[in-house]
Amino acid sequence: MASRGGVPMTSSDEFAEAVGAPPVEMERVLESLPLRIGVYVPDDLMEDWFAPGEGMNPPSDDALTAAAGFGRRFDCEFKHDADRMEGFFWKWVPGI
Repeated sequence: MASRGGVPMTSSDEFAEAVGAPPVEMERVLESLPLRIGVYVPDDLMEDWFAPGEGMNPPSDDALTAAAGFGRRFDCEFKHDADRMEGFFWKWVPGI
């Protein structure tokens, strides 16, 4: 079985590495993300994870769409900040 950092990889990890999906750790982060706290992902990783091979300056529409869909799986909002060259995920708080 393959490993990453000495930890055996699950089939989900292996799939992520093969097709360029976010690592399982990112899923865990978004699952446990507290309200009003953000997770910032630089453009180069967004392209690697969500639309490999399409270029990152700026990230492709496919990458941004896939990132937004990934965030929704964990009840997170997603926005891209072109000036900062990063995307960010956060959990929305109604009524603030």
